[in-house]
Amino acid sequence: MYLVLQPKERAEDTTTITSATDSEFKLQLKRYMCSSLSHSGTEDAPNCKICPNDWELHRDICYWISQGRKTWTESQDDCKGKNSTLLVIQDQQEMAIVKNLTKETRYWLGLTTAKLSEEWTWEWVDGSPFKGELFSISGPEANSCGVIRQNDVNSDACSSLFHWMCMKSAFQI
Repeated sequence: MYLVLQPKERAEDTTTITSATDSEFKLQLKRYMCSSLSHSGTEDAPNCKICPNDWELHRDICYWISQGRKTWTESQDDCKGKNSTLLVIQDQQEMAIVKNLTKETRYWLGLTTAKLSEEWTWEWVDGSPFKGELFSISGPEANSCGVIRQNDVNSDACSSLFHWMCMKSAFQI
């Protein structure tokens, strides 16, 4: 199913969209995509968020789930090509979402090792700190990457082949 939205009026220059036409487009999109709007169409829907086709919306995050398997680097490159990152888990709510999405399959996490001075440490791809209280993981060792299956997080060789999941912020209408 495709949604085709056409403004009622067009400016003489078709590359220019007036703010009224832009507002009308957003209102039509909200009416179609956001069930929380009233039928009057005058209500603003501040929490109306959408994801690209084939992505799943959970909270404010869009998740894309692979069907195939790749190495950690290939998986991260694929996510970058989708303007997203490999899965980063920052809290228990997100962990519950991931547990539900991963089921019995192993997925790469956006968690890899980096050497700080003489010691290896875990590092998320978005630069946020790894919090060991969320889950435990063995290592870190050189060339290790994080893998998750439900609540089970393991360290594996980054050259192994696993499914992967990309994530990015949902688009607010």
